[in-house]
Amino acid sequence: MPDTTDDFGHIVRRRPLAVVRPHLTTQVSELVRFADNNDVTLVSRGQGHSTFGQAQSDGGILLDTGGMDEIHLLGAQVIAGAGATWDRVLDVALASGLTPPVLTDYLQLSVGGTLSAGGTGGTTFRHGAQVDTVRSLDVVTADGRLHTCIQGSPLANAVLGGLGQCGVITSATLNLVPAPRRVRWLELSYRSLTDFLNDQRAVLADRRFDYLEGRAKPGGHFVLEAAVFDRAENLDGLLFTDAEIREVDYREFAHRTDPGVAELSATGDWFAPHPWLNVWLPDSAVEGYLTEALRDFEQRDIGAGGLVLIYPVRTALLRAPLLRMPDEPVAFLFAVLRNAPPADPDTVRAMLDRNRALYRRAVELGGTLYPVGSVPLTEREWAAHWGEQLPAARAQFDPSGLFQQVSTSLPTT
Repeated sequence: MPDTTDDFGHIVRRRPLAVVRPHLTTQVSELVRFADNNDVTLVSRGQGHSTFGQAQSDGGILLDTGGMDEIHLLGAQVIAGAGATWDRVLDVALASGLTPPVLTDYLQLSVGGTLSAGGTGGTTFRHGAQVDTVRSLDVVTADGRLHTCIQGSPLANAVLGGLGQCGVITSATLNLVPAPRRVRWLELSYRSLTDFLNDQRAVLADRRFDYLEGRAKPGGHFVLEAAVFDRAENLDGLLFTDAEIREVDYREFAHRTDPGVAELSATGDWFAPHPWLNVWLPDSAVEGYLTEALRDFEQRDIGAGGLVLIYPVRTALLRAPLLRMPDEPVAFLFAVLRNAPPADPDTVRAMLDRNRALYRRAVELGGTLYPVGSVPLTEREWAAHWGEQLPAARAQFDPSGLFQQVSTSLPTT
């Protein structure tokens, strides 16, 4: 079992009172009732890929969902246990010529984990987040009762994107779509932020691509990453300066981050601290914000193997109330995926300070936090982030405060 006092961020360490790995929903119900009767908080954890202690327990019970990993295909849907990883869900679906509509870039994440956060990727601009592909959920609430709830119900709205603060997702029924066979994978280069953003807006609007992301690189370079499935690409009218085009099968494309992860693992950077920042920016403010945020941007600002992702989505497609989005038709994800040097707390602290400054500026401009990264927030800032939705959901489904709230404490490095 992995170190449950740590997570992928390697910044915050919290020690649980106990770690329990149930295999059955009935065991989850028994554990929840035990915790409630003994006034012990409870936290669910999948792969522990959060970066700031979101899935760590501070003196309570840590519920490891890894034992609930069964996957069953049911027509054009799949029933996946909360502990099942998306690479295994994809394998089961592909065996019948199907795929989840939305996959995260990295597939070694648990179904319960990404549904508790939101789950975004390069097809979110077409299908919404992974939470929007849910048909129904099995959830254990604070009274130990198991509920099956459909998309859009009050309980589903409380747990999808709610970071485990209103219940334990034990399984999800997910919609599938036909899987493509071949993928034309495009990387279009830009030297102008304005051209890069305008082309992203254009292809978002005309839907000429099936997959859409983007990256900022040091030196004022940008890459629009796109793909088309089982058809030829249309590049008419786009302002890129160079293009790299590959054709691969769909499985290889879905696993496109695997070589990079293997390389980072070999160098040790995959296991270094990861002070990540993830925010949503309103379209009206994105260019000014990025001009400021990326001024004098160098590789050392994000560490060896670090990435900066920038890509747009239609906010109307992201419908989970607790996946907080800017109040505009189009929003851009800005994700600074940093790798800090190991055993260098001063650099980690400087990166966290930079994250906090970028977060505060985003909020001033109408942006929101995607709360899987590493941003120290005050209680007031968390309350502003969740608005009225989370307190109302907790009052309905966890009035005793059994499920540990997302911590606002600063890390100890």
